[in-house]
Parts: sequence; structure tokens; C-alpha cells
Amino acid sequence: MVQVREHLYVGGEWRRPQGLNTIEIVSPVTEETIGRVPDGNRADIDSAVSAARTAFDEPGGWAQWEPGQRAEALNRFADALDARSQALAESV
Repeated sequence: MVQVREHLYVGGEWRRPQGLNTIEIVSPVTEETIGRVPDGNRADIDSAVSAARTAFDEPGGWAQWEPGQRAEALNRFADALDARSQALAESV
């Protein structure tokens, strides 16, 4: 089954890409197409970079966190990935 994503995740929300081009995702195991994602163009990239800069500069955001706070967030993320490891493995 080919999974198709039609949006890009930018600035905390799913957005339609500016262009129409896509990238085919090929399984390294079967060499079959398993997915298709938007191929962001210059405007999409500029939008993503702007959102990232805004998030980075946000008072109280990641850049302002103490190392211990960052470690806690990364540990929660790792735990969430572990909890979904079987589903992630099966999605490839």
C-alpha cells in the first residue's frame, strides 16, 4: 500500500505545499514505491526556515531551556518512540 502525504508540517500545523511536485519514497528492502510526499519548493523552504527561526527565538522556548529541561523533553520523546516502535517498524 502506498502512503500519500499531501501536506508539509510547518510552524506547528499541516500546510498545503506551494508547488505540485512530489517525491516518491522507495523501500530499501523491496525497491517498491511505498509512499509519496510533497517536494517543497523555495517558498515552502523559506516558510519552514521562518517558522523555525520564530520558534527558536520564542521567549521561554527550547533555546532558553536549561540542559535538564531539554533532557527531560528528549527522554519523553524517546519513550513515545519506544511505545510506538512496533507500529513504526511495520509502516516501512
